[in-house]
Amino acid sequence: MLGSLQNIESAEAAGDSYPALPSLAANGIGTVAAALFGSCFPTTIYIGHPGWKGLGARSGYSILNGVFFTVVALLGLTHLISALVPIEAGMAIVLWIGIVITAQAFQATPRAHAPAVAVGLFPAIAGWGVLVLGQTLGAAGMATGDAGLAAKVLADTSSFARAGLHLEGLVALSQGFILTCMVWAATSTCLLERKYSAAAGWAMAGAAASFFASCMLASSLLPGRRTTSALHRRSLEHWLCALRSVFPADEALAAPLARRNNEARGAQAREGKSQIGDTPSASRPSASRWRLASAPESETAARH
Repeated sequence: MLGSLQNIESAEAAGDSYPALPSLAANGIGTVAAALFGSCFPTTIYIGHPGWKGLGARSGYSILNGVFFTVVALLGLTHLISALVPIEAGMAIVLWIGIVITAQAFQATPRAHAPAVAVGLFPAIAGWGVLVLGQTLGAAGMATGDAGLAAKVLADTSSFARAGLHLEGLVALSQGFILTCMVWAATSTCLLERKYSAAAGWAMAGAAASFFASCMLASSLLPGRRTTSALHRRSLEHWLCALRSVFPADEALAAPLARRNNEARGAQAREGKSQIGDTPSASRPSASRWRLASAPESETAARH
């Protein structure tokens, strides 16, 4: 639904306004009708309206598409077409549409908001990075004959950290990027316009959504890494760190974090490895030092 709404907005920015209610209703009816015939794929409004329009496509293009794919599906021609037409030929048009809609994001917004558009791309870029990483590990597993290679590599996030990649941060940033891109862009726009209260509202809404989503999603993305309850505790720890930065005089906020750090140090002494993250607890700032990052603490504080 969000993708369809964004595509309607993209079409309006290109000069073609369509009412949202009937457009979404047609999507819903099409999805239900297809499900009755066993389809698990929802329908959605075309992405890249400006690109198709620039190529000369009109309403007949949609009708031709529907007829073509109906014939292909009913006659079982998908495999034949895939064998005859190289994937590079199809990907070229997808790449072109991606270029057009990215360009539209900058062209259809005020010039002063261009930095916000750029910031809004970061979560999507992270999603692309996770996709490439997953495909690479999958290929490595097939090449070595080890089907569990990807899971084993992903479980050892400390190796990624030593190589200069904070895997958990990349995965967290990539999740739900359709939503987070909008939140980041909206927050940046408010900052550019000096509407600091509105920017804080967007940031807090995004933080609240991330707080609950991280507990539900992240445990399934990094096998063997943490349970949901452990993720919940770490999310709470990060919230307390943020609050400590805003209210440095409130020692009560630091108490749970201090307790967690003490537990981590004890676990490190017993097992030789910190259980609260990839960074050894000895190098993590104590609770009493949580505040806006100073120069010596900037790298560690930025991770939190």
